[in-house]
Amino acid sequence: METKEAISVLKDMFILSCDTHYTEEEAIRTNEALTLAINSLENQGAKVGSSWKHTHHEIVSMITAHRASAHDTRDYPDVILDLYDAHGTHGLYELAEEWTNEFEKKHSHTDWEENDYWETIEKFFNDKIKQESE
Repeated sequence: METKEAISVLKDMFILSCDTHYTEEEAIRTNEALTLAINSLENQGAKVGSSWKHTHHEIVSMITAHRASAHDTRDYPDVILDLYDAHGTHGLYELAEEWTNEFEKKHSHTDWEENDYWETIEKFFNDKIKQESE
């Protein structure tokens, strides 16, 4: 079963559990368990490690700075500007999450005492811009 399908099934179970005649305590426990399961599946494989929020903040900051410094009259492809033109802010939200997940998975075992986080994330970001804008 795919994660999206499992989430859908759990959401259906959540709705059904609200319609079933449980005691109040059973209903609360069931709904809490289903909510935790849904959240767990939604985050499965995506938010790896405790640094996800930190990395996401840095990726969002870089996307924002890149977009702010870009020229309105450009004659070159740019993944961030093109995505914003096509899908607005929502497209950038999804891009930030996708790149954060990719960075976190790629560097889940990186020892940041031995490697420079800032150089690594900046290189990752610049490489993504270059690759995706070609």
